[in-house]
Amino acid sequence: MSDFIEGKLSYISPLDVTIPELKNSPEGVILLSDTPRPDQTPLNMRIDTIPKYAEGREDSIYQVQFGDMTISGQTESSPKTIQPVAIKPADSLNRAIREYNITKYLNSREEGRRLTFQS
Repeated sequence: MSDFIEGKLSYISPLDVTIPELKNSPEGVILLSDTPRPDQTPLNMRIDTIPKYAEGREDSIYQVQFGDMTISGQTESSPKTIQPVAIKPADSLNRAIREYNITKYLNSREEGRRLTFQS
């Protein structure tokens, strides 16, 4: 990942993580979120690399990268949201869904303790 990535952001509920749902989502970055978003207009987002987030993870065989995602509001006066993210490249929708399901499983193993980044 370069120092930053900019693009469009769409929300998908974790309950809707299926290949057809992902194929029909707007192009850009997809954020899985339990927070309902009635207006699915893609928002602008920017992910800035934060090197300290990667400390201890430098030898990632999956090339996971870490940063802060800044999500713009619907209007210029709307507040921006900043969220730490882990970015793991997936070469297919099947792989992306598999990785998501692994994340869900790992985070469900210990009550109240997240083992991975997840919205």
